[in-house]
Amino acid sequence: MKDIVVEWLEYCDLNGIKPWEYDFKNEVLIEGNSLNQNPIVSIFEWYINKSNKFLVGVEIENTDLASEIYRLLWEINEDAMSKKRSSLDRDVMNSFWNIYKADIKLSYGLYLNKWSDNKINEKAIQFLIDNYPTYISTNNRIFLYSKYTHTIGNFIIETKGFNMGRKQNDYWDLALKLLYDFFKIMDKDVWIKFIDTFMLHSFVNSDYSLSYYWDRNNNDLGPNNEEEIVRFLRISTKSIEQRGKQMIKKICEDKNKIEYKFYKNYLVDLEVKYAEDIKKEFEEELSNAESK
Repeated sequence: MKDIVVEWLEYCDLNGIKPWEYDFKNEVLIEGNSLNQNPIVSIFEWYINKSNKFLVGVEIENTDLASEIYRLLWEINEDAMSKKRSSLDRDVMNSFWNIYKADIKLSYGLYLNKWSDNKINEKAIQFLIDNYPTYISTNNRIFLYSKYTHTIGNFIIETKGFNMGRKQNDYWDLALKLLYDFFKIMDKDVWIKFIDTFMLHSFVNSDYSLSYYWDRNNNDLGPNNEEEIVRFLRISTKSIEQRGKQMIKKICEDKNKIEYKFYKNYLVDLEVKYAEDIKKEFEEELSNAESK
């Protein structure tokens, strides 16, 4: 029986792709097509299935490859992952549209709804594709983040129905707060086990306390200014990348597949990073940029 995860790792190694940067939209492409090289436009084209390039009705986080990775990492049985009997949901932790919508509204005063009559608002999405240069400040800020939106480090398994409670304007730090408030009813060790199991260290502090993207005392909705947007984009991108590396490292070591170049170059000495480590890196980068 072929091992699709090993095949994928070998494909990545052969083609110079870091698996934690692999765009899982490739898994829903119809044969003969390729993704737009601009990751933002690629997401927009996926939203509206431009030129019928993508399989219909398949969510990126639900693809066969992603599902097999979940099984390997978390030893999930077939019934729990089955579409008919599933007690679990697969989810993208950090949304592309939430932050894009917030940025373009703050920067340009433009409010666009992704949905219209319970369907993708194709007119609005096509408008953003056609007018990409007009909103270049937003697009430049979100460019790197968009490359990581559909990578393995941004995917997670949740109990069925959890995503419905997160609402449209939710960010992953608030999703973790919902889980923390539930787990702490039982025992703090349950919360720690959850973070360790799902390799969410880069989203919490080293004492496993919650880490927020901005001051949540006054703002539970979304970013209020460009500074908060930049902070979210830089920190969440680094957190997704770090988690993705941890996930790939575990797979390689569990399968004793440590001969890959990407493993030797980036993963062999990889250490766990927590949110305060990532925030410190961000603050240092910001300080260095301001001093130039």
